[in-house]
Parts: sequence; C-alpha cells; structure tokens
Amino acid sequence: MRVITGSLRGKRLVTLEGLDVRPTSDKVKEAVFSIIQFDLPAAQVLDLFAGSGQLGIEAISRGAKSCVFVDRSRDAVDIVRKNVDSCRISSQARIVNSDSIDYLRRAAKNKAEFDIVFADPPYERGLLERVLPLISEVIKPLGTVVCEHESELELPETVGRLCLYRKYSYGKKIALTVYKGHLDIMNRASALFDRVIVLVSVNPKKAPSFTPEERVYMIKSVTGHLKNIEIETSDGLLAEYVREKGATAIVKGLRAVTDFEYEFQMALANKKLYPEAETVFLVTRSENMYLSSSVVKQIASFGGDISAFVPPQIKDFIEQRLCRHK
Repeated sequence: MRVITGSLRGKRLVTLEGLDVRPTSDKVKEAVFSIIQFDLPAAQVLDLFAGSGQLGIEAISRGAKSCVFVDRSRDAVDIVRKNVDSCRISSQARIVNSDSIDYLRRAAKNKAEFDIVFADPPYERGLLERVLPLISEVIKPLGTVVCEHESELELPETVGRLCLYRKYSYGKKIALTVYKGHLDIMNRASALFDRVIVLVSVNPKKAPSFTPEERVYMIKSVTGHLKNIEIETSDGLLAEYVREKGATAIVKGLRAVTDFEYEFQMALANKKLYPEAETVFLVTRSENMYLSSSVVKQIASFGGDISAFVPPQIKDFIEQRLCRHK
C-alpha cells in the first residue's frame, strides 16, 4: 500500500491484517480524492476509523493542513503512528486511541470543526448511522463527509447540517456516499449572517418552468438544516423589499466575469435606491462555476441524469416537470 500522489507520492505504508481491517483500494481511494480535490488545500481533516491512516496521510500529501486520526484499536493506533513517523508528518498529525462516538462527543463539546471527514467503519455494524448525526456537529458549514460502506446500505438524504451530495458504487460490494454543502451560497450566507431571507423574485415578463410556490417548496426542501433561513416571494423592486425588511446586506453569487458585469450594475442601482444596504458578492466554488438553471433544464429536458447538479430531495420533482422524453 502506497501514497498515490502529492508530496509523499510512492511512500510505502504498512497495514494491519484481520477481519475488521479493510484497506481502501487504490481505485476507490483515487475516486475519493477526485471528489474532494478542490477542498484539500489547507483543510483540517478527520480520519475517523483510521485503520492504517492511509486516507488521512493521502490528504496531507495532497495539501491538507492537518489530520486527526481516530481508532479504538491500540494496534491500529500503533500502525498509524509508524506510518506518520515514516512519512515525517508528525507535526501535522494528531493520533487518538478512542471509540469514534466518544471522540465525536468530546470534539463537539470542545467546538472542534473539520473541513473533511472520512468515515470508513467495519461493515454491517450500524456505525455510520450512529456517527453521522455526531459528525454533523463537527463539520464546517461547507465541509465534506466521505463515507465508505457496503453497497446495499442506503444512508439518509439529510443528517443535521449534512446534505447528501451523491452516491457512487464500485463493484457489487463497495459504495461511497458523500455529504457536502451543495447549496453553496445559501450555506455560506447562513454562516455569515444571523438571519437570511432567500427571496424568490417574480418577473411577470418571464415564463419560468416552476411557479413561485413550487420554487419556495424546493428551497424549503433542501434548507431544513439551516435554522436561520427564511424563504419569501416578491414581485417588486429588490431595493424596496430590502428597505421594508430593514436588511443590511444583499448577497449575490458570482460564477464568472460575465456575472460580475451585470451584478455590478445592479449593485450600483440598488445602492442608489437604498444606500443603507451593502451588496455582498460570494464567488461560487470552482466545481459549480459552469452550473446554471438553463444547463440543468436542458439536460433534464432530454432525459439526462441531473443527480450531479441538484440536491437529491428535489431531483425527481424537477425531472417530472422538465423531462419531455419520459
């Protein structure tokens, strides 16, 4: 077993043997790091069922700032320590000999937070279902949780602040379920402000695919984990609505330079109409830059798979409305 790439590329790691030990294969490991590649730089990582520590070590090799390795087995902890020492990354690693549930409870109490959590417990023990609610207490608002498990296990779509992003299958036995902040701008705005109103604007000159009520329904379906979010509709000027609510900021998401040109003009106009409110631009995450409602509509209208582009809670609702080939 070796580190695949990064600063520790090719470094050989030792592992344990036994029924509870199931090192992640290179194929699955490569898939994991393809999914989280943009989240790794400077990330704080938790390798929850560490085993040999290969996932946490791979993360550090690829740019993560630090990793906490947790395993209840003393033998596993000794192996992790050997691998960490061999890779000379002791300053970036903390190794904890503890039951995963006990560790997560302590971490939540101490207000620890992680950007990435790997959860790869022994199969068929019911451990993932027990630890996910606790992981949701220590994951950052935009964090990512990668769960490796038996393929027949179906995990919930939402757990606390976690929202299911996608499930991947590898052969007949292994699956990955990924939870992450898929609702990028709303998640980030929720973390920045005490109260956030998501406004569904009604433009009488347009013929949208969904009614205002349906759009509100879809947003509510995917923001239940955000307790300071409200959803409302308006058919008037944005600046007037902001004035009526006494809001202090207008949050806009930016995908590209072309977005900025238009939004910059709107920001200046809104500032003129209501000087007390500032416009705050949040640049979208790199993996979402190409995404737009028109892209999703086009894919869905031709019967394409939109599961990678929309939250699972509303996928079927969108497909039933837009797919003209079913």
